[in-house]
Amino acid sequence: MKIHFERKLIESALQKTIKAVSTRSPLPILGYVLIKTEKGGMVSFSTTDLEFGVRCRIKADIEEEGSACIPAKIITDLVGQINEDKITIAIKEDLPLELTTSKSKYHINTRDSDEFPIFPQPQDNPLFSLPQVTFREMIRNVVIAVAPPEEQRAALTGLFLQADESELTAVATDGRRLVRAKEPLDEPPRKELSVIVP
Repeated sequence: MKIHFERKLIESALQKTIKAVSTRSPLPILGYVLIKTEKGGMVSFSTTDLEFGVRCRIKADIEEEGSACIPAKIITDLVGQINEDKITIAIKEDLPLELTTSKSKYHINTRDSDEFPIFPQPQDNPLFSLPQVTFREMIRNVVIAVAPPEEQRAALTGLFLQADESELTAVATDGRRLVRAKEPLDEPPRKELSVIVP
């Protein structure tokens, strides 16, 4: 695998995906980011803690295709400290990953990408559609009432989402406060939705 990146793009992708990296898991692979080449000159960055995952795709100059699991914190910190515009990542068989710039060279041990948990693929036909700004505002309004992670009742540490024929409802409670937000849907969902999202 050999890929040439714009530093700003790879740094942005790592900053987005590091949010799903598990820091206290018995599975060491959950502390890694899966970097994988895709069609059309795209490279994906994937992380998960098995409860939620983040995948980010960026444009890159792919010289050799491939994939690798790289320690997420190490590569994120390293890329954040580089002041140059171009970064090259290369892996040769049975050797550590080599990250190079015009002035520096770093070696990072990796893990086999087959160890990374299978990432769920989104469906081609979504249940319903809502503008991102609207959905983000709904979440922002109700998340204040979500109970802290230490709460014994798991249902209170999540957000209840329900979609019926005409609207999407988001509800959160910590046992003392209850907050609800509703937004109309332009079209009815393919099927009704009723879930608690952590």
